[in-house]
This record gives sequence, C-alpha cells and structure tokens, in this order.
Amino acid sequence: MPIIEVSLLDGRDPDTIRRLQAALHDATVQVLGVPADTVKVIVRPVPPHLWCSGGETVTERRQRGT
Repeated sequence: MPIIEVSLLDGRDPDTIRRLQAALHDATVQVLGVPADTVKVIVRPVPPHLWCSGGETVTERRQRGT
C-alpha cells in the first residue's frame, strides 16, 4: 500500500491540489503496478510561518520582499 505524503505552502486552490493528488495517484499506479485502491495520497498544507529554510521562515522572507 503506497502512501505518498506531500507538504506544500498553504494557499493553493483546491482544484490545483486535487489535480496534484490525481497525478500522483495515477503515476504511482502506473510505475509501481499496484491496484488503484491501495494508493493513498496525503497533502499537508503548511502555514508560511511554520515553513523554514536557511534559518528563516517564508513569512519573514515575504516581509523582506524576497
């Protein structure tokens, strides 16, 4: 049972997330040859103040304008 977990910055529209889920699901079924009903896709939206890279949050970078 493949489980795919994706973390994304919060703010994408539901249609975009749904297309991502479908594409990940379909690719996993095709590449791994597993039954479609065994593939699980979990999308976790992360608020920008909790997403940190290089010691700085996305919120802090946005406030700086970069």
